[in-house]
Amino acid sequence: MSEKYRYLEEVERYLALAPDKCVEVMNDLLVRIEDEESEGVELALILAKMGSPEALAQEMNETYFATTQVDYFEYKSNRDSDFPLVHIVLKNRSNRKNSSTAKAPVARGVFAFGHFSQGIVSVGLVSQGVISLGLVSAGLISVGGFSLGIFAAGLLALGGVSIGTLAVGVLTLGNILWGYATFGNVVGGRFALGNISSGKFGISMGNSPTMREVKNYLNQMVIQSQNNVIANSFFKGIRNMIEQPFVFVLIMMLFTFATLAIFYVYYINYNKIYSAKGGKRWRF
Repeated sequence: MSEKYRYLEEVERYLALAPDKCVEVMNDLLVRIEDEESEGVELALILAKMGSPEALAQEMNETYFATTQVDYFEYKSNRDSDFPLVHIVLKNRSNRKNSSTAKAPVARGVFAFGHFSQGIVSVGLVSQGVISLGLVSAGLISVGGFSLGIFAAGLLALGGVSIGTLAVGVLTLGNILWGYATFGNVVGGRFALGNISSGKFGISMGNSPTMREVKNYLNQMVIQSQNNVIANSFFKGIRNMIEQPFVFVLIMMLFTFATLAIFYVYYINYNKIYSAKGGKRWRF
C-alpha cells in the first residue's frame, strides 16, 4: 500500500462520522492530494501540510458535526457593523431537523443576500432595497415574482412603471394590464393600446397585428395623448424602441451586466461564509 493510502487509512480510523459522510470525506481528501500531486508537489510535503492523521480527523469531526448542528451560515465584510458592505445569510440545509423551522437573521448591508434581505442592493426570497431582486421584492427598482416599486418587473408587478404578466401602475407593459397609460395584450386605462383594450382613449389592435399596423396604432396614441406629457412620452418611447431596436438591446445588455455584477459580488464572497456558531469559517 502506498504512503498516500496508508495516510488516508489512518485518517479514516479516527473519523467519528456516519459511513456515507466518511466516504465523502475520504474522497475529498484523496482528490485534494491528487490535485496537488498533479501540480508537481511532492507527496511528503502535501501530507506534512495536512498534519497528522489524528489531528486532521479531529478537525473533520468537529467541522462536519458543527456544520450539521448550526441553523444558518453567514458572512459579513465587517463583523462589527450593523450595515456592512456585504452581508450573506444562508440557512443550513444539512441541518435537516431544523432547516424548515430555524430562524435566520435578516441580511442587511450595501449588498445583502439571504432569505430575508434589506440593503442598497438586496437579493432574497423576500427582499427590500433600492435595487431589489427576489420572489417577493420591494424597492426603487424591483424585480421578482411579486414586485413593488417605482420601477417594477415580475409575474405580478405594481409600481410607477410596471412590466409583467399581470401589471398595475401608472405606465404598464405586459400581458394583462391596468394603468394610466398601457401597452400590451389585454389592457385597461385612460390611454390603452393592446390586442384587447378598454379606456377613455383605447385602441384595440386585434389578433396578430403587423409591425406596420402596430406603428400606426402607436402614432395614433401619440396624437391622442399629445396634451398629456406622461402618456405621450410613454408611447413615443415605445415607438422609438420599435423603430430603433438597438435602444432596447442596449437596455437589456445593461440590465444583464448589472445583474451579473450583483451575482459576481455574491460569488466572490461565497467561500468566506462562516458558521453562525462560534464564528468558525466553513467552506462549502
